[in-house]
Amino acid sequence: MVKKYYQIILVVISSRSSIYDEMIKVYWNKYISYLKKNKINIKIIMLYGKNQNPSELNIDQDNIFESISSDSLVPGIINKTIECLRFINENYNYKHIIRTNLSSFFITENMLKISEVLEIENLYGGIGFIKNGVQCISGAGIWLSNSSSRFLVNNYEYNIKNSDPDDVLIGRIFNLSNNVKIENNLFKRKDFINNIYSFKNDLKDYVLYEHYHIRIKNINRNIDIKYMKELTKLLYEHL
Repeated sequence: MVKKYYQIILVVISSRSSIYDEMIKVYWNKYISYLKKNKINIKIIMLYGKNQNPSELNIDQDNIFESISSDSLVPGIINKTIECLRFINENYNYKHIIRTNLSSFFITENMLKISEVLEIENLYGGIGFIKNGVQCISGAGIWLSNSSSRFLVNNYEYNIKNSDPDDVLIGRIFNLSNNVKIENNLFKRKDFINNIYSFKNDLKDYVLYEHYHIRIKNINRNIDIKYMKELTKLLYEHL
């Protein structure tokens, strides 16, 4: 079987709640449709834990992966991430995977520009931070090459007893490798957190300065829905 090739596969950590379901409705389903309609070589996979019933959300079935692991912060997120990466490696060819979450909004053109200049092999990239002396990448946007994805899958043990968040555990695993290059210089993310923005003016600046990723996470999650609606309307609904 010839595996279909994608420039980028977006793996979106997903779960069910009234707010998260609304994010699917106002942004993610429309973004999936936009990519397919315009034949952009990016695939989105919404990654759910078991018994989440994502079919209720009108997501195309080929954009859903249902894990056998229960939904939880620890170890649910890392377990279902590993399962999904294994599935992708068995069924697709790709240059990069971006492991992200529901509160992320992407600017397609800038995301593709970053992918074009990044390494094909041995990449572990994103917004960096240090935890207990270990260099890690923020879990909202972890970039992996094909070889790095396989390294992560092959070096993770499901029975590991660990209370670290998934992004810290992933960082610990990659710090075992002498080959993987940790890259955190090319990734421009803007956080919409507990602030009010003028979308038309600010978004123009973000595109101009090549931000590829907007993180939307407010204490009042209804504000997140407002931001996602406005951003989707500006960038994706009219095309």
